[in-house]
Amino acid sequence: MPPRNSYDAVAYDSSAMPACDPLRMATIAHLYGLDPVDPATCDVLDIGCGDAINLLSLGAAYPGIRAVGFDPAVKAIERGEAWRAGAGLDNVTLLSAVEDGALDESADYVMAHGVLSWVHDDVRRDVMDLVARATRPGGLVNLSYVAYPRTGYELPGREMALDAIAAAEAVARAAGQQLTAEDHARITAEQVSLAIQASGASSLYGAHLAEHLAIMQTKSPGQLFHDDLSDPRVPFRITDVAELCAEHGLQYVGELEPQDLWQYRLPATLCDTIRAEAGPSAVRRQQLADDLTSSSFHSSLFVKSNEPVAADPSVDGCTLYVRQHVRGTEDGVRRASAISEPVARVLHEHEHEALTTEQIAEEAGMEADEVAAAVMRMEVVELARISTTPPPVPAPPGSFPRTSPLVREEIRSGLTLLTTRLHTPVAYDEPLLRLFLDFLDGTRDLNTIVREFPAVSAAAGMPLSADHDLAAILTAVVQDAANAGLLMPPAAT
Repeated sequence: MPPRNSYDAVAYDSSAMPACDPLRMATIAHLYGLDPVDPATCDVLDIGCGDAINLLSLGAAYPGIRAVGFDPAVKAIERGEAWRAGAGLDNVTLLSAVEDGALDESADYVMAHGVLSWVHDDVRRDVMDLVARATRPGGLVNLSYVAYPRTGYELPGREMALDAIAAAEAVARAAGQQLTAEDHARITAEQVSLAIQASGASSLYGAHLAEHLAIMQTKSPGQLFHDDLSDPRVPFRITDVAELCAEHGLQYVGELEPQDLWQYRLPATLCDTIRAEAGPSAVRRQQLADDLTSSSFHSSLFVKSNEPVAADPSVDGCTLYVRQHVRGTEDGVRRASAISEPVARVLHEHEHEALTTEQIAEEAGMEADEVAAAVMRMEVVELARISTTPPPVPAPPGSFPRTSPLVREEIRSGLTLLTTRLHTPVAYDEPLLRLFLDFLDGTRDLNTIVREFPAVSAAAGMPLSADHDLAAILTAVVQDAANAGLLMPPAAT
């Protein structure tokens, strides 16, 4: 079996990570009273970038940034470099090795996503040294890691799976065979399912395991191999990570995942209790919120500064731009309406735009502070996306619709999670639809597309039915791709 820490031996299927977006990092920093560099024209460093899909997505979403990705996994960097070159992303540089001092104070935004929990202590110290050196004064750092206490519920199931995998490996070796990542995924699902049955799905432990199993089953075998079965896999408390960062001159700011903004998610009385019990320390407040609400993974934001940071986020003094996150689904609109029907209505009417809270207030007939409170509650349950600077928005198809070059590279490489120009991943695994998206290269108008695509699909063994209005169907597919952020802006005329 390949070593569990080898990303060259078993590829990790990466994707765009919204929490790693400089726009998101800047937004949370603004809410805590900081003044970060403009995310649209910044320098970004991704440490442990893997095959760099996340970084390439940022390069496509923000043409004005300069992005560098570093990962010692040579094959992963080679895959990313092929996609980068194919997509023509000249604002991204990928490295599998760096000279001492080459990256010092090179970035306004630094991220080490999925690194801290998956390396040994000596490597973790090296990573933190590099993070601290590479971040400019006042720069922002995103560190993600497996978090206690909720991870504690997952550990017995993980140990059961590792024991079963070890036994299966012994049998395979005796037969001159080797287990694959797919074998590991199957054995893990079997063992966790067994643990759920033994503990009872209605028990607290069983319910946590069932939720964890559902998450694992959304992962590819390569992701499960590295995320859940790797050795090491070290969970942390936020207090431990904040202490490690303080040793490197980094100060805790807050959390980047929407669900971890407990100040807007939990009842006001519980928030007051957390503040009273934990005192003025933002780290202690977050730790108590974790202990009460059982977070299992964090993307935490730090700043390279000794200046004081607010203990709680606030929208005061911030211009909030808001986009509807749930793309018009009936359930999403209903849930948003339960928070504020007037705000949900306005967002739905402008679902592919970014509106300020003042614009929403004017259309909804509300006060701006009421709108801000409502959209923050929608944000933490992922029904809206907020930012403090204008975000990317979907581009219309134009006369000659063209799929993003990065998306076409991903399709041709067999990836099913495609990267939108809004820095979000979307699943497109239907072969005919993927063929159509690759066909949209910007050289044909819609009439030509309707006339020529049937022959292309037939040649690929996927003939289109003559019983449907092909023009209407393909027009709708083009518009849906545009709404999802998969198309480039129309060429200037």
